[in-house]
This record gives sequence, structure tokens and C-alpha cells, in this order.
Amino acid sequence: MGIIKGFQIELNYELLWYNIETVIGIDATGHIENIINEYSHNIVAAHKTTGEYDTMLITRFKDTIELNHFLEILRKEDNVNKTYTQQILNNINN
Repeated sequence: MGIIKGFQIELNYELLWYNIETVIGIDATGHIENIINEYSHNIVAAHKTTGEYDTMLITRFKDTIELNHFLEILRKEDNVNKTYTQQILNNINN
């Protein structure tokens, strides 16, 4: 009937040492799928959205050095106009 689309594995990122969780908004004039594919090990979810930022990423990084490197790569993309990053402090629904 198509009601169940599939099953999903939920990782314990803390045990994998991915302790930095962020929401990154991206304003881009073109596709950024190449970055999403290249950094899929850091991207938990990617969404096309309305508003000021047309793409929102939920990401995980081991430390701020790794996060900063990702943001530098992202900003160097020709079609990325600007980014917005917020670090998630804790999840209130867990």
C-alpha cells in the first residue's frame, strides 16, 4: 500500500566522536549536490526550503576545525552567495 517507505538507522554520533551538531542555511544560485555528496558523512539531513536560505543542512562534525573547513569549502563554491550557521546545544525531544 506504500504506507511504510522504509526503515532508518539512527546513529549515536557521540560514540563516533561527532560532537558538533549544526544547522547550516545556504543561499545558492545553483546546485550544491556535489558538496552534499562529498560530505555525506557529515550531513545528517539536507532540505530545500523557502525563505532567505534555499537549502538547510543538519550536520555533524568531530570538532570546530572540521566544521570550519567545511564552511570554507562551501563558501568557495561559485554559486554559494552566503551561509548561516547555528550550533545546536542540545535536543529537547530526546
